[in-house]
Amino acid sequence: MERKLVKQGQSTLMISLPKTWIDNNSLNSGDPLNLNTFSDRVIISKKRILKKKTSKSFLIKNADYNEIREILEKSVREDIQKIELQFKDPSSIYFIQLILKSINGYEMFEESETHCLIEKVSNPIEIDVDKTLNKIINITKCEFIIIKSYLEKGQKNRLEELRDMRDGAWKYRNMTYSFLKEKLLFNSFDEYFRVHIFEYNCSFAYWLYRSFNNSKIKKVSPEFLKLYSEVVDYFAKSVTKMKKNSPDYINYIMEARNYLLNRCEEYISSGREDAFLVIYLGMLIQNIHNPKSLIV
Repeated sequence: MERKLVKQGQSTLMISLPKTWIDNNSLNSGDPLNLNTFSDRVIISKKRILKKKTSKSFLIKNADYNEIREILEKSVREDIQKIELQFKDPSSIYFIQLILKSINGYEMFEESETHCLIEKVSNPIEIDVDKTLNKIINITKCEFIIIKSYLEKGQKNRLEELRDMRDGAWKYRNMTYSFLKEKLLFNSFDEYFRVHIFEYNCSFAYWLYRSFNNSKIKKVSPEFLKLYSEVVDYFAKSVTKMKKNSPDYINYIMEARNYLLNRCEEYISSGREDAFLVIYLGMLIQNIHNPKSLIV
């Protein structure tokens, strides 16, 4: 559909809106509209109507961090205003408090040995998606360094500090989601997809260490550390090429990915006692993507 600009007054240019679109959205003269401006286009959309406050209640069966996090994460994504959690084990409150540190805009207002009430206290703030993405990437790089040190020295029982780092990345991802969901989907999907994918790397690295921590092996082999370092280097180089919009980015991703996946298969075939950890390296390798072509 094409429209011509019409001059109004000395310096104002105006454009008419299609009647079908006006009718379908029940718009009248004087109604407010949202305008998102970009370098070569303007997107006009109907102004959102504030939603009614919503509330949900959940029964926590076990004092389990992952179960509670899944409930709270889903509630935040659905923009639930009031969340009531009921539980039999009083120790659940510890995990709830811990997870709330990683959730922006929600606070606990009531608590007892059997229930608590969590409420949304602030709306999404204006954020810079690129800076948020960089923050998640930096958290992931730090996590990689720390995990390598733990694997090399055979240090166990350090899950809590790594979980704090992983949940920090989770917090930034949720902040981005809350901000971008107010924008039009086709304009926001690519930005959120990148943040979401990179946040996953923190979880994969955390799972790798958790599996090592729960195992009987004391240290990983030098060969595993070498493979681990190659995967971390692949992550760093792919991020650099992505940020620079390097023309050879896709070729690098595909070639490096195939090489590293073959290395993983060879390592598993070797039968070493730490070979069970390679599955998490495979997750990291597969998770690098091209945000433009959405190769995953």
